[in-house]
Parts: sequence; C-alpha cells; structure tokens
Amino acid sequence: MPQRVSAGDIPKWKLSEQIVCKRIILAMESKRLDCLRSKLFKPSWVEKKFDTEKKGHFRPDCVVRFALDSRYQNALVLNHFNEISCPIIELKNQSSFNKILELCRQSANPHIVFISESGWPNPYYEEEHGFFLQWLQSLNNLLKFKISVVIVNAMHGPNGCAVTNPLDAVYLGLVKVFAKENPNVHVNNCVVNSITHGVLSRLDELEKFTNQLSPVFLTQESYAFIELEPIEVTSHVNPVGFKNKGCYLIIGGHNGLDILLAKYLCQNYQAEIILINSSSMEEQDERCGGAQIRREYGDLTAENTNLMKALVNKSLDFILFFSAIQSFVTNLGQANYTAACLAREAIANLIKNTLGIKVRIINWGNLGDRGIESRFYRDLMEYKGIREIPSEEILSVIEQSLQKELDQVVVLKATDNALCRMGVIKKEEIANNFEKSRLLPEFDFTQDHILYAKGMMDSLANYARNKFYQVQTTSTAPQKYGKLCEALAHIEYSPSPARADLIDSYPEIVGYLKLMDACIDNLPSILCDEISPLSIMFPDGSFELVEPTYRNNPVSDYYNQRVAEAVETYVNKYAKDGRVVRILEIGAGTGSASEKVLPKLFGKSVHYIYTDISFAFLNKAKEEFSNYDFIEYRIFNAENPEEIQPVDIVLATNVIHATQNVQQSINNIFMLLKNNGLLILNEMTERYDYATLTFGLTDGWWLGEENFRIPYSPLLSLEAWEMVLHQAGFSEFYNHGGYGQHIIEAHKGFSND
Repeated sequence: MPQRVSAGDIPKWKLSEQIVCKRIILAMESKRLDCLRSKLFKPSWVEKKFDTEKKGHFRPDCVVRFALDSRYQNALVLNHFNEISCPIIELKNQSSFNKILELCRQSANPHIVFISESGWPNPYYEEEHGFFLQWLQSLNNLLKFKISVVIVNAMHGPNGCAVTNPLDAVYLGLVKVFAKENPNVHVNNCVVNSITHGVLSRLDELEKFTNQLSPVFLTQESYAFIELEPIEVTSHVNPVGFKNKGCYLIIGGHNGLDILLAKYLCQNYQAEIILINSSSMEEQDERCGGAQIRREYGDLTAENTNLMKALVNKSLDFILFFSAIQSFVTNLGQANYTAACLAREAIANLIKNTLGIKVRIINWGNLGDRGIESRFYRDLMEYKGIREIPSEEILSVIEQSLQKELDQVVVLKATDNALCRMGVIKKEEIANNFEKSRLLPEFDFTQDHILYAKGMMDSLANYARNKFYQVQTTSTAPQKYGKLCEALAHIEYSPSPARADLIDSYPEIVGYLKLMDACIDNLPSILCDEISPLSIMFPDGSFELVEPTYRNNPVSDYYNQRVAEAVETYVNKYAKDGRVVRILEIGAGTGSASEKVLPKLFGKSVHYIYTDISFAFLNKAKEEFSNYDFIEYRIFNAENPEEIQPVDIVLATNVIHATQNVQQSINNIFMLLKNNGLLILNEMTERYDYATLTFGLTDGWWLGEENFRIPYSPLLSLEAWEMVLHQAGFSEFYNHGGYGQHIIEAHKGFSND
C-alpha cells in the first residue's frame, strides 16, 4: 500500500519527544461523559443540487498534472483548459514547484487545480505520490490560496459510480490531511466521473464544508458527500454472519486482528482463510494454526500482487477488508496512513465492480494495541474521545456488521462530544449533558460584524505586504534578527488599495496603519541596528501607537467582550455562599481585556489580580482602573511564577505564545488553578504578516523554541493549543472564533452541579 510514501510527512506542530511519549490522562473527562457502546455506522451519500446554472468565468491561476503519456486517459483535459487560456504545468522537478509559486504570487488569493486520471496498476505510483506530497509542502510558502484536487473515478460514489483509478485515492488522502494542517487554505477535494469544462466550472461554487468526512463527488448539476448513519446494535449477537466451511479472504489485519478473526472462523465455522498483509510477520504464521489458514504477503497496488493470485480459480464467499476511521476522520501528521486507507478501500470497490465478488469493508475506530502501532496516535485518539475497542468486543462487532449485509460499516466507540466534533452526529441529536460546562457561545461566521472584521484584517494584511515590498532592507542584519529575517523572507507580495481608501472603507483601521507605517518605514534602520524597535513602537514611552491594536477596534473588542461574558457566567455560578472568586489575568498589558471584564464584576464577590512583567503597564492600569477596589496589582511571569494562592480563573490575551516554553507555562497555569478552575486563552491562531512587521520586530516575539509553533511565527494553531492543554491535564475545552483568532476555554475538572 502507499504507506511507503513518507517524504516530509511530519506535521508542522510536531510535538517534542517528551510530550509524545507521555500518556494522556482522561480520567476527568470519563466522569463527565459516558462512553457509547461499540456502535456501527454506515456511510451514506448526501446529494445536493447547485442552486443556479453556472454563470461567469472560471479561470484558475494554473492547472497542475503529471506528464500525459500512455498511462493516462485524460488527454482531453488540455482542450478544456486551452479554452480559458489557463497555464498547464507538469509536475516534474523542483523548477516546476517554483513555476507554480511564481504564477500564484501574481494573485492575492490564487486558485490551483490539480487533476489526475491515472490507470491501475500504475508502475510509477510511488514516485508520483511522493512527489505530490513534496509539492504540497512547497505550497506552505503561500500565505493564502485555494487548491482543487480533481480525481477521476478514484472512489466509490453515489448511484453506484464505478472505481477505475484506485491509486489516485492517495491524492485525496494526502490533501485531506494537508487541509487539516493548513486552516488558511481552501481545499476542494473532488471526485468526478469525467472531466468537462462544465464540471470544473463548479469548483468556484464549492464552499469549505463543515462536514469533512469525505471528498466531494462532483457533477455539473450537483455535489455529494458522505455522512455516517447510525445502525442499531443489538445486545445479543446470533452467530450467523458466516457460513460453515466458507472460504474468506481477509486483507489488512492490524497487529494480529486478522489472525484473531481467522482462528475464530476456523474454530467455529471450519472456514478456509486466506490472509493478505503488506508486511511479513513470521511469528504470526506460527500462531495461525492448521492448514485452514494461509498467509500471503505483498503490496496490494503491485501489478503481480498476491491479491490477484488469491482470486484466481478460488470461489470466495466474500472478501473482508480491514480499514480505519482515518478514511473519514483525519489527524495531523497522518497523511500516509489516511492515503493508504482510502486507496485500500478504492481497490476493494474495484474488485467488487470488476470481478463481481462480494466485498465487505470495516473501518475501525481505536483498536488500542491492535490498531495503529504509534503510541502517540493511540493517545491522540483517546484524547479526541475515540475510545479503545477491547478484543472481546471485536469479534462480536464483526459478526454483527456482516449480518447487516452492508458493503461498508464504521465501528466507533466514542463519546458524544467526540462524535459531534467529527461530524458523525449533530448537536441536536445528543444528550443534554453535552458541553454542559461550556461558557462560550457558538461562533457565527456569517454575522455582518464578523465579516466586516475579517474584511478589515484581510485588507490590513494586504496593505502590510504591499508596503513591505516598497522598502529596501539589508541582507546582513545582526544575528539577533535571524528569526525575523527568515519570516520576512516568506512574506509574499499583495496588491492593496491606497491608504486613504482603506480608511474610508474601515475607519477603525487607522490605528493599525499608524503603527504599521512607523514600523515598516523604520525597518531598514532597525535591521541595521541603528535604532531600537521599542523606540519606534513606544515613542517616549508612550502607548499611543500600540494601544489601538488591542482595543477600540472591531476585532479585539469583539473577542474581549466574549471573554468578559464567559467570566461573568462563571462568576455568577460560583460566587455564592460567601465564596470569593479569584481571577488572575496574565500579561494584562494595556488593559484591553480588563476594560471589558471589570465592569461585569461590579458588586460581585471577586478578587482580581492584574499582572504583567512590566511596572509600566501596572502603573498605567492603576490609574485607569482606580475605581475598582477589588484589584491587586503585581508582577507575574507565567514561566517562572512566584508563589501565589490558587485561583479560580486565569485570563491570558495574546500572551502565552510569547513565552519561551508554552508547555511549561500552561503546566504552571494548571497548577495555579483550583478544582473546577477555568483558563481562558484569547490567541491568534494563524500567522499574519502585519504582526510580523510590528510586534515581530521585538525580541520577545521570537522567544519560543518548540517545533509545534506555526512556521515563521511564535503562534500555535488551534489544534496545537488543544494538544498542549490536554498534555497539561485540562479535562475539557471549547473554542470560539475563526479567521485566525480564537478564544479557548479550558476546564480543570468539573462538578456535578
């Protein structure tokens, strides 16, 4: 299988060895949410019609493909794109990567279309799959873009669409994980019956689905995607899934799962079993026992595969393919595994279509030690609420799934919370205790003020990149600016409206622009070490330039207001029976968050600890918040905290990423919190060039050393934050936000009231 494709298959937030090896503790979460029993789901296609006929012009920035020769059937693709004068680039070497990047840099939001229709078997598949993965990684040099991966007949689709090109399913798996690892990228992951201009023109209309369980099956009139439909599971299973003396082929056993089933079939049904796995495990041969079990080894994708040999002159009752939940639910860093699962299932459907043999596919959830060998990914499944299916349940589940006479079933043992996050079930379908402790509301991406704020920040980003390309910077900056210079080298040019036009469209942007102009205009002198960046950002010790980026603008005000409301809800719940709720704000700085939080606390039983590492910020805050008599002001460093009494709430707005060791800082915060304590993080979760060109000029911006940070920034993605929080011991967390900014509420334990 394509699991050998491994070039650079490492997530950009890869955890340190110490974190990877540490077992994730889930005891607190298991008290709050009951695990579901092993549950079956069947994949079902949901089809939706496009609202209108396609209007306007479809013009991607480029089309990418491998070289067309006798292996390929998509020569007509050239005709469709010649009609729209679209550049067509063959993936051949590093120069083709560079050519694609050069074309994309000419657009603020480029659209790349990759097309493949390779036959099977394909002797070049390993080389092409690896090269495709390297190309995807080269696209990280683009800040924002759209990529449409269009594959012909690579997976079983709605209305019985046949599979003819199963190895192209690898591209669907690789880009599925790429989309997970790059939230700034809009990915269309599509399967089509045939390539026509009418079908391709629909790529502009596809939205970024919240349901990411499957690629989209695309036609000119409609699109379809998979949902997992629950199947009733009975408590008692009658052993009728297999017949006596049947002949079965089992493919893809996980660490002896195939042998476990084979022995069961031989002992209970006197069955004849053929096992095929891609890895040779002689020690398991010895445990097969009896002549009824025959083990074969080989790559299913090879032209002379043992799979095909096993099918010749053999009357099989059915073939059982073992796959994994990763076909539907992806994790960071599992591109190879996801691609292998999708390719295996595509081959299964190809066999069913061409040979007429009954095929059954079982996608397993968390099999524990029998599943993924990596301890980290087993722990990751546990962290996500996907519980281990014990060995004693596996055979029962297989029997029951086969009785349903379904071509494919998914077996999951998971919490309601996990099933909802995966998109398997909807919130309205789950128990009342779901998100019982949540304080933050759902984030509505469609609200006018949200879209206005996004437009403003996108305009600011374009202005920053445009202005940056108008200054001449030195190529020999001092070593202390090494990380900054590396980040500057990865800033792409963007066109931008004039400054006055921006202010006319977004009046609140003027404060950002003043800081931006001051920093970029002085950037050459800063990099030559002729002037301190702090003297530019804080002229004569004034906060006048910096403060508008923290307050009195639609972005910061919105998120600070949501933080204030969450704090108020928590305090209203726990400030009773004479209890004083202790609140610690870390890195309170100019008081932008405090400004929203403190009015919510008037008249309540609270003690607020306003902290920073600088007396300048504390002195300013003492003047501004002098009317609040429940505030204590003190110096505090999250990485090396002084002894402090436990607190109920910790607030931190865009500050924890600025510590050298994020994991240690979060661990310290966890220890400071009481049981039922709450951490509210308000953090940027995407890299923005305007931040690099302003706050990135300071030494503190680059303190972080961990390799799970977003490249060329000190920031963490939302998923990286959740991993760090869970490693520290937080039992549950929820987020609110989007477009590069999130509030994360993390709970230390919970109560039953």
